[in-house]
Amino acid sequence: MTDDTTPMYEGKDIHVRQEPCCLHCWKQPPKLLKCSQCKSAWYCDSACQKNHYKQKHRKTCQKIAKFTKIMQQQTVLLGVSMTDNIFETEVGYFWDLPHTQTYMEASYDLADGY
Repeated sequence: MTDDTTPMYEGKDIHVRQEPCCLHCWKQPPKLLKCSQCKSAWYCDSACQKNHYKQKHRKTCQKIAKFTKIMQQQTVLLGVSMTDNIFETEVGYFWDLPHTQTYMEASYDLADGY
């Protein structure tokens, strides 16, 4: 049994915070702006967003956006090309199916991008 002060696992990233904060200055304003491209970074204002994008976020952002788009496209293609819902009928067997390779590779690359 754990309380709220105990980390969920050993080696927890010390930069992970309970409350969202600006990824550039680490402040916690009442309202944050979300990166419109990758939707995984939050900022105080457009100045923090622009500075962080130039300094650090650009490569990660582009990678996340790229693989998110591929996954969305592949999800549609897999749904259209199959008579059954492959996401329900083939759980655990995606790597064995040739037509799911692009989806699985994009899924892996997306996770790796974070």
